[in-house]
Amino acid sequence: MTVQFDLTPYSKDFANQFDIRTEGFIDFFNLMSMGQGTMIKGQRADVTLAADMNHEAHEEISESNVRLYDVNIAELKFDATKVRVSYQDIQKWGQANAIDRKDRELMNALGHHIESRLVANLGDHAGTQITEVDYKSALAMAKAEVNTKPGFKGSQSIAFVNTMDYYRYLADSEVATAQNLFGMDYVKNFLGYSVIFFSSQVEKGTVFVTADGNLNLAHIPANGPAFSALELTPSDNKLIGVKHYLNDNTGDIFTKVHFGLEAFAERTDAVVQVTIDEGVAA
Repeated sequence: MTVQFDLTPYSKDFANQFDIRTEGFIDFFNLMSMGQGTMIKGQRADVTLAADMNHEAHEEISESNVRLYDVNIAELKFDATKVRVSYQDIQKWGQANAIDRKDRELMNALGHHIESRLVANLGDHAGTQITEVDYKSALAMAKAEVNTKPGFKGSQSIAFVNTMDYYRYLADSEVATAQNLFGMDYVKNFLGYSVIFFSSQVEKGTVFVTADGNLNLAHIPANGPAFSALELTPSDNKLIGVKHYLNDNTGDIFTKVHFGLEAFAERTDAVVQVTIDEGVAA
């Protein structure tokens, strides 16, 4: 038997905190609303201009070749998880504090999940792989590679590097103040990049680079029928739905979160993966 009483304020607070911590997503990700089970597709392009594009009157115009290829990134899954607060912890910490302690850790784990999926997708679908001898040359050549891709000449670039590598090889290059986006640290306008993210999810000695504006966050909108049926409180950005409830049989209060989130690069041919020489990156 589950006894219902009003824990809605906790759910509203969780959703509000989620909105605050993900507010900067729109600066780096294009939000894309999709249905459960949708195969998320990236794209790559091959473009070849006709060899001769000068024509005499009435002559048939030569044809250039533009081929667009879909790249299957991942299926958008409808995920859910929950954490429990025991009545012993409620007695020890007080109800509000006990719930908040677990909710903060759950929030951190959700950020880790989004970050992990993004890095995995960048690695699985990078259109170009190169090797360089150090981080500065890696960032320079990866940016050059992105700028050679069709449609990305002159574009600003975003990089993802390992956290330990960033502080070991890059942090003392210039003065830059780190900021945080839902657990991902980053610096802006640094070493010729609009943004450099540093993440423990990126392997040491590896750099991912893509064009600014090429990152998407696919999501199942949190105002759909299942969210309503389960009486979940949606975040304002409709990325998650949350509910707190009491299980009277165990005395536990649960925080349950439902979501469908997948971060990826839309044009996979504009993603460059750089491997740093082992002797430098070790």
